Amino acid sequence: MKLDPGNGSVSLCSCKCIFLNFVNESAAAWSFILKIERKMILFRGFSSLILAVAASWSLNALAQPASSPAATAAPMAGSAAAADQTVLMRGPAGDVTLWQVRQALETMVSAAQRDNIFTSPRSIEQFALSVYTRRALTAQAQKAGFDHRPEVVQALAEGQQLPNLWLEHQVKEREPTPEQLEKYARSVYEAQPPKRVGDMSAPAPDFESQRTALMEQARAKLASQVRTQTWNEAKDGAEPDVDAIAAQVRPPAGR
Repeated sequence: MKLDPGNGSVSLCSCKCIFLNFVNESAAAWSFILKIERKMILFRGFSSLILAVAASWSLNALAQPASSPAATAAPMAGSAAAADQTVLMRGPAGDVTLWQVRQALETMVSAAQRDNIFTSPRSIEQFALSVYTRRALTAQAQKAGFDHRPEVVQALAEGQQLPNLWLEHQVKEREPTPEQLEKYARSVYEAQPPKRVGDMSAPAPDFESQRTALMEQARAKLASQVRTQTWNEAKDGAEPDVDAIAAQVRPPAGR
């Protein structure tokens, strides 16, 4: 800005220049401010979009059901259930599955001995065959209507097992006559080796003095034979699945 040398005042030209500079500077300032505001608007819009997306994601995540332990365990439970249906023994009385063997272990074998069953194919096969045979005996008893007898119903209510009751029923049904018992007892008596005292044979006690004991022994032995025969007839036709049994073998506990 220049001063007029005549009177020391500011010239009109200088005022115009000052004004124009001011306008230009103001315009530039406003242009800068507007740019900043546009950027702020864009930033706010972008921020709002980000917040909206984040909120939507959060709501969707909350809406999804939580992965519960039960849901996670479902595939494993399905696999275990399928394994439990593995057939270990087949026969006319039906199939015996791994699940049925485990159920029988719970009721028939002490907790300390259960794991021992799975330590060898032989022990698994024998136990599965036992489960099969008991099922066959149960089927025999039911077919004969034995389980509907009042005394049997009472015994079952007291916790006795139908296969065991059926076996004892077969023993009574096939009980020998007194004559048959005595004949058997005499055969046992005569088959006894002579007792010796030193170098001499001691006289054997006569039959009559041993009659009662020998008759009881004969009765017990014949009853055992009937039980064995009935058991063997019940398990007849059963066939183990060797591969399925071998797949269930586990090492003994502690190894």
